[in-house]
Amino acid sequence: MFVAETEKLKRIVRGTQVKPRMALNSTFMCPSCGKEVTFDSSSSELLEYFNHKDGSSDCFANDAASDEHRLASEISLQAIYNRLARDTNKPVEIDTERWVGEQPDFIFADVRVTSPAYITAEIFYKARKFNLRDRFEVLSQNDYQTYLIIHTEGCHDPDEINRYMSRVSPLNVGYFDPHSMEIVLGDLFSWEQINFNKKNKVPNYLIFSG
Repeated sequence: MFVAETEKLKRIVRGTQVKPRMALNSTFMCPSCGKEVTFDSSSSELLEYFNHKDGSSDCFANDAASDEHRLASEISLQAIYNRLARDTNKPVEIDTERWVGEQPDFIFADVRVTSPAYITAEIFYKARKFNLRDRFEVLSQNDYQTYLIIHTEGCHDPDEINRYMSRVSPLNVGYFDPHSMEIVLGDLFSWEQINFNKKNKVPNYLIFSG
């Protein structure tokens, strides 16, 4: 994994942010399962900076997602966790690739927070369709808000998506730039903040799955 929680600081750090002194004086934990992880400063792979100390498999490993998508998910997780921990001073329950809702009406969230708030984040990388209507219907039924984050090396341009979204919502999407590793979460969206009655003013791929 690329990110881990520091036991002392109670925040999540990236492998590239760990300095020698921190590596010596810190205990790192998996943000998903809470197990202790080891830090490998010599790793040539971004997603292998941290590994479970007991040798168990990576909680963030996902055969269905590319490494590029996974990296964006882990960095989004870090940004959301640290913001919530700072703003609420409460424990944060967060994970990746988790269900919201129940069958048959459910979605997979790239990042899901269940405490101290109900929040998800969706990374749009190679998926061409956003399907916002169905997605927000499920999120609304389960009291979730969500960040919409555009991967800048994917199928969509964040500025273009914001221009379209401005026709149906006052809020802005976020973005992840893999070159600078910059993450901007954007605004928290909810069903009420998107005017689906104006769906004809935006491209179909934003609203529908078909």
